[in-house]
Amino acid sequence: MKKLSKLFILTIFLSSFVGANVSAATTTVKSVPSKNIVLASVDIRDAKIVSQKGNTFNISFSLSNGSGLQAGVKYSVRLIKEINSNQLVLDEKVYDESLTLNPDTITKKDIVYVAPSSIGGSYILMLTSNNTSGFTFGMSNLGKVNLTATSKGIQILPETCTTQIAGIKAAKTYSLSQGINIKPEESISLTCTALNSSNSVITVTPSYVSRTGSSFGDVISLTGGDTSHISFKGGEKKSFTVVLPQAKNPGIYNENLTLVNNGTVSNSVSIDYIVTGAMATISNASLDKDFYSKGEIAVISAFYRNQGEASLTSNIKIVDGKGNACAAPLSQILINPVPPKIDSNIAITSSCIDPIVKVSLTDEKGVTLDQKEFKVKTTSNASSQSSGSNSSMGYIILILVIVIILYVYIKRKNTPPATPVDGSNTSSSSIPMNIIFPFFLFIALFGLMPESVVHASNFTSSDGNVFLSLSTNKTPYNAGESVTVNGAFNLNE
Repeated sequence: MKKLSKLFILTIFLSSFVGANVSAATTTVKSVPSKNIVLASVDIRDAKIVSQKGNTFNISFSLSNGSGLQAGVKYSVRLIKEINSNQLVLDEKVYDESLTLNPDTITKKDIVYVAPSSIGGSYILMLTSNNTSGFTFGMSNLGKVNLTATSKGIQILPETCTTQIAGIKAAKTYSLSQGINIKPEESISLTCTALNSSNSVITVTPSYVSRTGSSFGDVISLTGGDTSHISFKGGEKKSFTVVLPQAKNPGIYNENLTLVNNGTVSNSVSIDYIVTGAMATISNASLDKDFYSKGEIAVISAFYRNQGEASLTSNIKIVDGKGNACAAPLSQILINPVPPKIDSNIAITSSCIDPIVKVSLTDEKGVTLDQKEFKVKTTSNASSQSSGSNSSMGYIILILVIVIILYVYIKRKNTPPATPVDGSNTSSSSIPMNIIFPFFLFIALFGLMPESVVHASNFTSSDGNVFLSLSTNKTPYNAGESVTVNGAFNLNE
């Protein structure tokens, strides 16, 4: 299986996409494949560059979530170079923060991104949001930026980079966007061209960061990888080849390469690869709430991919933030063909604050093919069971309460005292109620008017081999207004 990833940007007239729902199952999951399946509705909104000073950018944006709680939401800034209609990632900063987004919420963020000081020219800044499994929630194009190099050093040219299986003559080469598949006993050879923009000799050492799933994944420790010194003469532009460290267990991985010289670091190059074999991956799991009371039913949605032919069983556990079990474990047999999204209902047996969903996939022999934890932070009031619609109704009720209080206050103020105080003007404080009350009532009822909101959506085909993520640039939209859509798709061949 080869993984192909693409980014795209387009402008369309206001429209909507409809996804088919997937029925829940208790012990055995067997469903009729549908045309597309909605996986999430997280969106990046109102993203903008607040200020730029040299290669330092202050960026603001909001993460909007529609239906369903999403845990483990991370974000990054990518510096993208456009070459012949292709978009190549020249640098990426993945931020450490991991967020829990409750349904129908908007979370505002302000971050700082510093581009490598040795890079100059015109580039695109792209804001992306993923989880640690590489599941894409949304993205937003921040626009073109101009950088001026403030230091001289080594710059890796990503458009020149190719990968191939090491030690094989005339082996097929792959671009960075294509990824590469290897067997557990094979190794990956990376060849790139780098430029020394200084006038002096620079000697660098390759440095690696290995992750599971994607550049957003958990850092893992791997052995191997060339660490021999590479020297560049002043102004020299030459190619170099290194053998990467890599995992031996079947799965999806990411390797990040930089060239380091006395604390000075080049831009990074990101390589996605797959170790073939019996493999299934859990891409995302979400709950319907961030807190549960005893006796409630937790609704869990999980998205997985079965890259092999093995019959799978999903195993789900829910514990609280202290590791105490919140419910009895649930196992489900997944019968092919089945859409890759499963909805499960689990009875909660004890109070569950900061719930953690532990999901694993095993084959018919009980061998674990993948296991993930999705941590949810309880941010809402534990006693509150409000949804988005309840929040709106709560707002309306609050306004109506204020209206009633003002009405009573003004009515009392307009009522003259039984014994007027000497010199008082009983009419000076009089306020015409036939104007005031309808005015506040209109404000309260205005909250009932629907708002045209467009949420981002993540879709997959019924077999899970085609994944599409769409994000809009803002909300709400007026009828007839154009919509800027940022998108990405992954194709597993």
